[in-house]
Amino acid sequence: MEETMGKETRERIINNNRCLDILTKDKENITEDERAFLKKEYTGWGSVLGNTVGLAQFFTPDHVCKFIAEYLNPRLPENPKVLEPSAGVGALLNYIREDAEITCVEVEPSQCKILEYTEPSYEVLNISAGEFDRPNYYDLVIGNPPFNLTIETQKEWSLRKKNGKINSDELFLELAIQSAKEGGYIAFILPQSINYKDSLKGIRKLIYDTCWCIANISLPSETFARSGTNIPVTLLILRKAPKALPKVKTTNPKELGDAEFILGQPPVISIDITNIGYDKKGKLTPIDKDDEEFTQLDYVSDCLNDDLVFENICPEQPEWSERDKPIHNFICTGQAGLAYNYARNGTHELMPVMYNQLTLGRGCEIEFEGIEYSTMDWNVMNELIEKYKEKN
Repeated sequence: MEETMGKETRERIINNNRCLDILTKDKENITEDERAFLKKEYTGWGSVLGNTVGLAQFFTPDHVCKFIAEYLNPRLPENPKVLEPSAGVGALLNYIREDAEITCVEVEPSQCKILEYTEPSYEVLNISAGEFDRPNYYDLVIGNPPFNLTIETQKEWSLRKKNGKINSDELFLELAIQSAKEGGYIAFILPQSINYKDSLKGIRKLIYDTCWCIANISLPSETFARSGTNIPVTLLILRKAPKALPKVKTTNPKELGDAEFILGQPPVISIDITNIGYDKKGKLTPIDKDDEEFTQLDYVSDCLNDDLVFENICPEQPEWSERDKPIHNFICTGQAGLAYNYARNGTHELMPVMYNQLTLGRGCEIEFEGIEYSTMDWNVMNELIEKYKEKN
């Protein structure tokens, strides 16, 4: 193994073991340099020691964490309450606003200890996410949970099987929906199978019944290459809708059939990142020859935070309208169908594919309780939350 092990893998093992050595000290006895080393250098054991439960750790790349935070931070209230139910060592929280009240749930004791040593202001709970219970509390639930594992839990979950087992993708998404307050955001990195796998249609139905789908962002297989794996993933951004809101029919049945969505559902932001900034071996693949660190994610971040740019992208007929399938199977989809192909053909090869998928209409208004709401205005969600959210 020593002969075939790459230099980066050897360095990961050395650094991880040094981190574990630091953790043998009492918290008050570690130095600031050791604290910084723990935060920066512990990378988990994904692909190093195998993929057994507890070792299949693939931490989210730093620039992906930054991208998510840049989109969400301006949309959160003051002193937001944030939950990371699969916290690891807190990578996804590194760029979340400093005024946030953060809860970390992590089942692996050494990672909890790293969080306690490096982030003393966090609430750190060394428990299984399946046993966590704090409903309707958080302004943001963010995570990169373990993919497609079978988890045993005593807690009642709507998608739990009779034998007490549940798929990890289902459990973490249902937990996020339960834990978010009405109007709260959910941002999860998930396998792309969440969009189409038949066995996951139950969780897609739960999303469809409870949330507005804000964005579906496809990330390429190279995204986690530096953590030791190559698998294409989806960044799914949702927003929990008030229970008081009804589903309403689309205003454009000729184009969208008799589909229904929760009132206020805007067009779904759909993005296909084709270049994460490096290849499967971790070598840089710049899209700007004058700035090697500028990636497609940086470009998209600029667009998403400029309402005039992104909200005026002409919405396209969504993929789900091309198929004779229940609508909840396709609320999360993207990267296929006529809309994607149209956007792809009009995009420079170095740039990501970006488009909005139609939902309720192209701007026509829908009346509810005497007020008309636009089908193309992202601010409608805020109006409806203010008027109809449950008072906690």
